[in-house]
Amino acid sequence: MAGRLDIMKHLGCKLGHFSVIYAFQSDNARIKEAEMKSRSSTLDARRALRMRKKAMHEHFVEIEGVTYEAGAF
Repeated sequence: MAGRLDIMKHLGCKLGHFSVIYAFQSDNARIKEAEMKSRSSTLDARRALRMRKKAMHEHFVEIEGVTYEAGAF
């Protein structure tokens, strides 16, 4: 988040205490979220969720048939 703070300095904005705190808090939150998404357990959980959704969709297509096709009137 230092990039935004540098831009604000170059634009002549006066950086206050809370703007600096916000910048570092949002940066830490972004890093924490990126680390969490890169864990193998999280990746496996997302993969399993996609597989469940796909299986459920295929099950409904099997039962109902195709409900929509482009240009199939």
